[in-house]
Amino acid sequence: MNIVLLQWNIGGGLIRFVDADPSKDESYCHDGIEHICNKIKEFAPDIITFQESHADANHMQAEYIVKKLGYEYFVNYAYDLSHLQSGQKLCQSVISRFPILEPSFQFFYNPRVEAVRPNGDRWVSHDKGVTRCMITIAENTVIELKTCHSLPLRKFGLKDTDKSFLQVSESMQENLVLISPFALLAGDFNYDNKSLEAYLPRIFTDGVKEVPQIEPTTPGGRRYDHVVYKGIKLVSSHVDNDVLTDHFPVVANLVL
Repeated sequence: MNIVLLQWNIGGGLIRFVDADPSKDESYCHDGIEHICNKIKEFAPDIITFQESHADANHMQAEYIVKKLGYEYFVNYAYDLSHLQSGQKLCQSVISRFPILEPSFQFFYNPRVEAVRPNGDRWVSHDKGVTRCMITIAENTVIELKTCHSLPLRKFGLKDTDKSFLQVSESMQENLVLISPFALLAGDFNYDNKSLEAYLPRIFTDGVKEVPQIEPTTPGGRRYDHVVYKGIKLVSSHVDNDVLTDHFPVVANLVL
């Protein structure tokens, strides 16, 4: 059975104008939910994993996309206040053509490190975590799915040998181990490398593999978004850089 997975940090659904500088955070300030919906139509994914989708008391981006594009199932968890737009919460979302069972969310360890941004604002590390659910692909076939957003610790000047960095890595590994025979893990790991194995070695056991992330997933050339899989065959994967969000979507074609 063929399955198309779309992994995308949509940055609050905010986009830049075509001629705006993609390297500047302030370029991403325009409502781009329709742009995102149009790109999803192109990819035609069966399963979508979002980070930094937005929600407030009256509106949830994941629900809007589900209704507009005709998906049947979704889960959405808010994990912190948005740094991108006032009054919004940052969320992780899973959207699926197949039934979603047993959804849950778990926070990672947050060392609450601080930094001063170029504009002078004080920046404290946001809460981040992992969403887990089971997706029923067929009557006797269930995929364990996890999607996560990691803390951007290097933006706070931390090295991978620092205590806080190691504590976050340990917390992530405790929560990201894939247990089921068929499993997928996709997210924004804030780790710029073609492989996650040096960062999260304990999750690479029991036949777990990953998509070698050779292509950049951000306009700045960093490879933050990754896809990991188990018991499933990877046919192909590509990054679409023809989008106006501050992360590029990763599309993985899989066979179960």
